Amino acid sequence: MIPNESLEIFRTPHWLIRHSAEAAIPGYVVLYSTHALASLRELPKAASEELGPLLQCTVKAVGDVVKPERVYVCLFNETGSAVHFHVFPRMSWMRKFSPGADDPGNLIDGGVVFSAARRAKSDPAAIREAEPQILEAAAAIRKLVTEAKLFHSRSRL
Repeated sequence: MIPNESLEIFRTPHWLIRHSAEAAIPGYVVLYSTHALASLRELPKAASEELGPLLQCTVKAVGDVVKPERVYVCLFNETGSAVHFHVFPRMSWMRKFSPGADDPGNLIDGGVVFSAARRAKSDPAAIREAEPQILEAAAAIRKLVTEAKLFHSRSRL
């Protein structure tokens, strides 16, 4: 099991960025609200003001570190947990999960790819095997997000 403190990337009073430990996918991070809110519409103004720049910086860092074909940002909140965003690197190997993947003219179904790739890489043995790459990606993303100094006077790790 990967230690939680190794997965934490960045924290503000309103947000926590943490590498996912639920799938063996380096660069897959989650941006969690520190407020116990079930809906984005309930977000305090200060948290809303941080969200855009923090999401943009996180997407850029994930892209720079793992070089995916795309970076998905997903908000579902189906579990009843606090608002959180999945920042998910869609790698070329994940194309096989999209319906019609053999047809070069067919658009990729991002939702299907996201769900199938997570499921395919959720085995605890696969996560243990990918731990060095996950920790390396978390450290590199942490460095880039921290260096961005988006909220340097209020941020901490």
